[in-house]
Amino acid sequence: MTRPLALAGAAVVVLLAGCGESAPIPAEELAVQVTTGAAEVELGRAFPLTVTRVWDRSLVPEEWDAAALAPLVTREVATTRREDGRRVEERRENLAWAFEPEEIVVAAPGFSAVPAGGGPARTARAEAFSVRVRTTLDPAAPGPAELPGGPLDEPQPWLRWTAVAAIVAAAAAFVAARRRRAAPRVPEPVAPSPSPESIARDVALRRLATLRTATDGAAMCAGAAAVLRDFVAARFDVPASFRTTDEILPATARAPGVAASSLDPLARVLRTADRVHFARHVPAPPEASDCLDAAERFVRAQDAGPVSPGEAP
Repeated sequence: MTRPLALAGAAVVVLLAGCGESAPIPAEELAVQVTTGAAEVELGRAFPLTVTRVWDRSLVPEEWDAAALAPLVTREVATTRREDGRRVEERRENLAWAFEPEEIVVAAPGFSAVPAGGGPARTARAEAFSVRVRTTLDPAAPGPAELPGGPLDEPQPWLRWTAVAAIVAAAAAFVAARRRRAAPRVPEPVAPSPSPESIARDVALRRLATLRTATDGAAMCAGAAAVLRDFVAARFDVPASFRTTDEILPATARAPGVAASSLDPLARVLRTADRVHFARHVPAPPEASDCLDAAERFVRAQDAGPVSPGEAP
């Protein structure tokens, strides 16, 4: 998948004096309008979105907040601004992404401005709008997975220390085994072998616990999704490593023994990782922590036996 952001460089701000080369600035004291390139878009693919603001020069507007367009994820690529002596018009060109299937509704995005001489703030809002989101996957014949590109960069050096610790532990186990073989053999009770299900569960919980030591929100969410992909493959024999989110969710739902009530946490983690990977979304610490909590809930929900709250992995 080619990232559309390769077509857009850094944001360019162009100041245009006068209005003789274009249509007159609307005679609005305070207004905002949002337009999209299409009423129907593809899941996870960029589409154009324009925000146009107009304000009287006697007003001081607040900075535009892209969060007003949630749940769409946007990235600004160009800004133009012009004046006519009385009013100012600002036009922001964006690339936008939708990561939820079916229909997304954006509820009346707006902004505020205050008079330059003081007084109460005034607010303008655009009309609410919706975007129909479709997926290009055919459920009957999904075909090969469409990979977005190379893997994410190594998020934190702590991963290397984890590998070093594993090597040291293996060396210590080897030395201990040599010493046990040299000593007289004493019959030991045979412990029952753990089941494949419990092994998959314990490995996933240990990996999630390691992720909690990270400080990079994007690495935490991307790592949680990787853990769940491996867990789903080992626990339910669903080949999730190279499949998209829209392929993994229905395949997991059909797997024998899966807890249906746990699919929401799985979807939440995978879709958050999609936003991190495709739109370079950077989760705040609370969102990253919630992502790890959702991943742990999914893993624990698949345990056949009772699990007490807060059980250590």
